[in-house]
Amino acid sequence: MNKPKWSKTLICVVISSIICCIGALAVNNRITIDLPDITILVNGEEFIAKDEDGVVVQPILYNGTTYVPLRAIEELNGKFVDWDGDTNTVLINDPIFSDEDVAGAKDTIYQFFESFSKKDYDAMYALTTEGTIQYDYSGVQGVAGMAEATVVSCEYDAENSQQEGRLVFQCTFDMIPAEMSTFGPDQRQTSYFVICKEINGKYYLSDIFSGL
Repeated sequence: MNKPKWSKTLICVVISSIICCIGALAVNNRITIDLPDITILVNGEEFIAKDEDGVVVQPILYNGTTYVPLRAIEELNGKFVDWDGDTNTVLINDPIFSDEDVAGAKDTIYQFFESFSKKDYDAMYALTTEGTIQYDYSGVQGVAGMAEATVVSCEYDAENSQQEGRLVFQCTFDMIPAEMSTFGPDQRQTSYFVICKEINGKYYLSDIFSGL
């Protein structure tokens, strides 16, 4: 699937792009645009872009980016955008995770690493799915190569979560390397993608990756 520059970004980025396009018009006075047959689907339903007078307006293609008049898409703010280049279709969907999902999963991540600092391995196991029970929490291999770890920051990755269908966070840790790890002996900070999963209203740490 070929994707333009705005693929998988929030619709507000598109709004910023429109403003930039207006600036280009003011400087250069004239640009060349394409008028391909583009379909817009919002949550699987076709969306017809209209101006303030209710007149149907056609999306335009300029330098590989698709533009729709601001008034036609302002009601879609906060949704996620993808592009199917094979069918010239803009795919716009609601976020698949709520604010409550994000808060619950983040709380699990902090609880997990607080238990790690206390060496409360039973509590750690209780906060994981089967995919993470393989870790040797005792310090030889540790958690993702960390014998000790404190969460410095934990940011929700909305785009990867939408794409992966799982709650994805980008976390930074102050840490001490485990005996069997690829970290240098003096390395004291690292970052990982931390994946969480919701099961029956509860949130569990599912896995940790260095990259997605």
